[in-house]
Amino acid sequence: MTKYNKDVHIGAEIKRVMAERHISVTEFARSICCHRKNVYDIFTRKSIDIDRIIAISEILNYDFIGELYMSAVEEHTYKLRFRNGRLSIEEC
Repeated sequence: MTKYNKDVHIGAEIKRVMAERHISVTEFARSICCHRKNVYDIFTRKSIDIDRIIAISEILNYDFIGELYMSAVEEHTYKLRFRNGRLSIEEC
């Protein structure tokens, strides 16, 4: 069973990670091939297309998918993780 964490605001999380990594809006916009104005639009979004989340995860090397989804299967809890450009499932 997959549970969705409705409290996560993905745009705010992206902005937070960028700040932690000292990545400018201009540099980030260039890396995702969009205009700076679009980056500010991303910051306001509570949800983003999965393809865009995966691309941003790769660029920032951060597990945004794991922040949004957790799976529970047969009394075990698993988390989706994004590491080194790959998605994996880890038991908690």
